[in-house]
Amino acid sequence: MQNLFIIGNGFDLQHGMPTKMSDFKAYIESVYCKDDTSIVPLSTEMLPDGAIVASNESLARLIYNLVEYAACLCGDSEWSNFENYLACIEWEQYFSEVALTVEECIEMDDNPFLGTSLNEEYAGELVEGLGSVPKLFGEWVEDAENSSNPEPIQDYSSLFSEKDSAFVTFNYTCTLEFTYAIPEDKICHLHGICHYGDIIVGHGRNEYQGNDPEFEFLGIFDACRQAFERLKKNGNQVLEEHYNFLKKATQNCKNVFICGHGLGPSDDYFYRFLQTELADDVNIIVFDYKGDSADKIKKLRDDFDFKNVVAMPLPGSRST
Repeated sequence: MQNLFIIGNGFDLQHGMPTKMSDFKAYIESVYCKDDTSIVPLSTEMLPDGAIVASNESLARLIYNLVEYAACLCGDSEWSNFENYLACIEWEQYFSEVALTVEECIEMDDNPFLGTSLNEEYAGELVEGLGSVPKLFGEWVEDAENSSNPEPIQDYSSLFSEKDSAFVTFNYTCTLEFTYAIPEDKICHLHGICHYGDIIVGHGRNEYQGNDPEFEFLGIFDACRQAFERLKKNGNQVLEEHYNFLKKATQNCKNVFICGHGLGPSDDYFYRFLQTELADDVNIIVFDYKGDSADKIKKLRDDFDFKNVVAMPLPGSRST
């Protein structure tokens, strides 16, 4: 392929779509929390196939509180760092609100193992229920897409008209298909599409760095680490699933255009892949989204050793 376009959320935002993480927060508050963001036990049910899923209401409140808590730990209140926050949650702090302590377990004289058993059962359901996070996230993105009717930007239309082009989008929307009529076989939805319910949301940190809660709460020895893993993005699995498309898209590629992608750490796995597949003389063009190109260029050069990286004005910026 001659051109590879990497599409991030800034692209949808430029088209007027309400897909900021602050919009996700507002969606949770208006649809599920109704001014009540108190922590409630995660309500789960077992499907016929044995999978455990969480109710959207209890999951929404859990995610709201966990992200707000992680934001405080990071000294940052911006929900734009949503996926990064998922790696910063100190799960032992959450369990301190709901689990039985060692003393409370010992006090159950009739059955000294009952407290531990209850903790294990709750922790297990919580870990499994966290698998429903993409479902809630996808519901919101689909609502955002359905409420939008983005118009094409002429500069993008001209740029996308090159026949020998491929598109990798990190967005869960179909803006490329619906607004620019890009054929589906030229697009790789790296993390899925909201309409199909198979989207991928998660952080990119390798190891859980919280404290071991076992000394205080019996029965949740592995739960904290499992919760961390449950919300982790499996980059290797993503690359394997889309390997054929990505291999073809990077073969003989001359120009890579980064359109509104933030280069967050949860997506580093993708740029490491590009580092191994692209030729050394490939041109990396970063469209400047709200003055962020300098940091992106530095990261592409320092972390992934790309040589020819330049910034260009955001397409359509002259008329918006």
